[in-house]
Amino acid sequence: MSVALRELGASAERMAAALGFFALAPLALGSVILYRYDLWPTFLTVAGLAAVLARRERLGFAALGLGIAAKAFPAVVIPPALAYVWRTRGRREALLCLGAGAAVVAVVVVRSSCSRRTASGTASSGRRPGRCRSRALARRCCSPRTTSAGSG
Repeated sequence: MSVALRELGASAERMAAALGFFALAPLALGSVILYRYDLWPTFLTVAGLAAVLARRERLGFAALGLGIAAKAFPAVVIPPALAYVWRTRGRREALLCLGAGAAVVAVVVVRSSCSRRTASGTASSGRRPGRCRSRALARRCCSPRTTSAGSG
């Protein structure tokens, strides 16, 4: 958050007030923060915005992509961030940034769509090992790995 404030040109007093509020806000929320507030996607959203403001646009959109893969609400930030990059760096960079964010979302979604094998050899979701939720997208990552020639 301090990176974003510095990039926006905030004074030392304003930065101290904003960071103090940011640090004390969880105390005001009490136990609600543990059960109702999504800290990880919020962290990724703030980190993505800070990276965009610090002229690390592709890294910022990748962080926003991770946030979107974790929870949908960081997607609200994509249009204004994309407009900012388009205005400051041009159309090509904006499209590259959008592609970086979309690639991160796609990789995370495809990897998480594959069923996980447990120690007993069965899928944790109750399906056969090697079965995928999204066969067309995840055919390669979910293909069963066989060691013997006769099994399949």
